[in-house]
Amino acid sequence: MCSETVFINNIIESWNADHNIDNNLSIYIPHVLEKYANLEYIKNCFHKLDIAQVIRIDFHNHQYLKNDKICFIHMKWYNNSMVHNLQSKIMDNNEDAKLVYDDPKYWTLLQNKRPIENTFTERFNNLQNSMFSYNKGISKRMHDLEKKNFILENRLKEMESLNNLQYSNSVTIKENNPNIYTNNSCCGMVSDGWNPYGESSSC
Repeated sequence: MCSETVFINNIIESWNADHNIDNNLSIYIPHVLEKYANLEYIKNCFHKLDIAQVIRIDFHNHQYLKNDKICFIHMKWYNNSMVHNLQSKIMDNNEDAKLVYDDPKYWTLLQNKRPIENTFTERFNNLQNSMFSYNKGISKRMHDLEKKNFILENRLKEMESLNNLQYSNSVTIKENNPNIYTNNSCCGMVSDGWNPYGESSSC
């Protein structure tokens, strides 16, 4: 590497160090119209203005304005003088940090003092996936139980139908042969025994 290149690199490093960029700074925008509240649009705005590479945005419904979103933005800041000045305004309560996204429309940038770490989001997403898998398993078991219950109900109906048919046949036989069931007792005892001749038997 030639001495001129080393010299230029040293100047660049020194210049970047002077900017004192806080890469841990997280911000939020209190009012974003719903039509602009999407990751790609906001990500492109910050990148084109040479401010930051947006990593993640957490969108929340506004408490009072139904057409507005609150956006919590997590990013990797670019290292330049404009970012340094912008961060200084964000950190200063007496200054207004603004980002013009569609002239003359702009967003007010505020410090997010309680950022949600990526690990939390990952854990939350994992929990959601686990709950989805669990619910899917429960749904499958319920479906299987409903299927088994349907089969059992059909079998029960078949058994009831067969039983009714047998009872109906039995009644029909008795009506057609009134002497089949007789009192076959000569001693005052009642017996419903079947006598093929329809006669009383003697003791």
